[in-house]
Amino acid sequence: MSDGGYYVGLDGGGTSTRLAVADAQGTIVHRAEAGASNVLSVGWQLADASVAEVWRQANIHPADVSGMVVGLAGSDRDEVRGPWREVFRRMGIQRFWLVGDYRLAWAAHTGGTPGVVAVVGTGSVVYGEDGTRSVRAGGYGSQLGDEGSGFWLGREAVRACLADWEGIGPETGLSALIARKWGVATPAQLLAYWYAPDFDRGRVADLAVEVIELAAADFVAQGLVGDGCRTLVAGLASVMDRLAWRPGWPAGLAGGLAPWLKPRLEREWWSLGRGSALEIVRLSPVEGAVRLARKWVNEGRAGDGQTDGYTDR
Repeated sequence: MSDGGYYVGLDGGGTSTRLAVADAQGTIVHRAEAGASNVLSVGWQLADASVAEVWRQANIHPADVSGMVVGLAGSDRDEVRGPWREVFRRMGIQRFWLVGDYRLAWAAHTGGTPGVVAVVGTGSVVYGEDGTRSVRAGGYGSQLGDEGSGFWLGREAVRACLADWEGIGPETGLSALIARKWGVATPAQLLAYWYAPDFDRGRVADLAVEVIELAAADFVAQGLVGDGCRTLVAGLASVMDRLAWRPGWPAGLAGGLAPWLKPRLEREWWSLGRGSALEIVRLSPVEGAVRLARKWVNEGRAGDGQTDGYTDR
């Protein structure tokens, strides 16, 4: 590619790294994909290799990039953001913005205009902007939060299973689910499975969809799903209250669990009376990154790690 005037979006997380290139009119003309690039889970060497690979596949000269938005997991933390900034500077890209990966889902739904989005996949976070401010709620990771997320639902299901087996909690179909999925039948076997050195934490999030399905007939699973959804909707309300929210601004759900949780989330959502429908985000996060790149270039925003004019609250 050598015609110039390209807008590039990059979305990197714990599973994959995706890059999209758009022409001057905003039409996607190339896509690339590689492995994980969340430095907090795979380390710098693998993360850097994944970013280098999608850039190699794109085959773009840095001088042909009008602007690039990069949403990498953890890049809203200074200890992650700084090294990534140097990576893209060394690549020779003159105008780029590093943002939290959740901001890409927001842009995919709003086009970079005021609105809010709840991202619910392996983790969860709520994010919104009103034109002058950016606000988020949650997104504290699996140890401190991420309520309603795939990992949270799976972990809580495991806890309920242990309580059932030990007679300190109610009987639940979650126990049979975990016994079948993981091949365990006692608390000792479950703990050995969980704490094994090679245990893949992704298996915890993989339980989430079946937990949601079981909630139709199982009181304990229903309670877990309800608790997660109430926390997510409380996060939406908190973000909206801290923004200069106006009825009719878009509100979206993104992430792999969004379609599964939408019916329950909507029941909680309409009780808020915010005047906006809660819609599934249809575009991918990497397409949101491209939309932001084009918008911010046209607005003349400073790039390369400089301020974009928003203040977090």
